[in-house]
Amino acid sequence: MRTERAYKSGENLIVGESGSETVCSFPAGKVSCLLAPCKSGKTHFLRYICGLEKSDLKVFCGDELTDLSAKERDMSVIFAACSLFGGKTVRDNTAYVLEIRGIEREIAAEIAREAAEKAGLGAIVDSKAKKLNAYEKFAAEIARAYARRPRAVLIDEPFLRTGLKFREQTAALMANLAEVSGAPVV
Repeated sequence: MRTERAYKSGENLIVGESGSETVCSFPAGKVSCLLAPCKSGKTHFLRYICGLEKSDLKVFCGDELTDLSAKERDMSVIFAACSLFGGKTVRDNTAYVLEIRGIEREIAAEIAREAAEKAGLGAIVDSKAKKLNAYEKFAAEIARAYARRPRAVLIDEPFLRTGLKFREQTAALMANLAEVSGAPVV
């Protein structure tokens, strides 16, 4: 069964003020970092971009997304707290995001397997999420982004979750996601 789907064309993610002045521009197919002191609003900024919070900022990624709901903006968001279902496998956690969008279970499971392989989890695709270490949980959430093929991927505190031990693997995983998907990864 062939499940390969094209990724959305890579578009830069641009955040600007209502006077059309650009605040930030995140290039398609690249990883960008927000660097600022603790408690300075980085998480809120990501929430504005993906549409979970309201702001006066304009958001563009190919099209203007400002007035669209979070669902309509079609962004993958990975917050600092793990969002996997502990009793489900890596494959089931990844397939779930496809099934709720109407993709048949068998096709979603195959796309999820392929996404898990891209995230380096092919050998543990049938392991329960509660048995994974911090890096593997993060990689499983990256697998969801591979499977969804979003306009942009927003990741809050990736190194906080995976720790110093997995810093290089975490950076490589995000870089590969950006390159393969063509989406901006922030």
